[in-house]
Amino acid sequence: IYYQNPDSGIQESIINDPFVVSTFDASTLLVPADEVLCGTPIVTTTISENGFPIRVFFVSPSYILSGYAWTGTTWEGWPKCTGCITANQFTIEPGSTVL
Repeated sequence: IYYQNPDSGIQESIINDPFVVSTFDASTLLVPADEVLCGTPIVTTTISENGFPIRVFFVSPSYILSGYAWTGTTWEGWPKCTGCITANQFTIEPGSTVL
C-alpha cells in the first residue's frame, strides 16, 4: 500500500495476506517529504509478470511529474534513476488532474 503520510512523504506498507486475515509486515518511508507535493495523487504500476520493476508516480513540489522505481533489490529515485519519468521534466499545471 502506498500513501502520503502526515509529513507529506510517500510511505510503503507491506501486508502479507488478504486484509481479513493479514498481518502487517513493514512500513518504510519511500519518498521524502521534500520531494513530494502535499496532496499529490499517487499511482503505482508494474510492467511484468514477476512484479518488477514497480513504479511509483507522484507530483513534486516544483510541479514535475516524478517517480521512483523498485529494481528488485532497491528503490531508486532521481537523479540516480535516469530511466525514471522525473528525468523527462514533464511539468504539471498547478491545480490540474494528471494521474
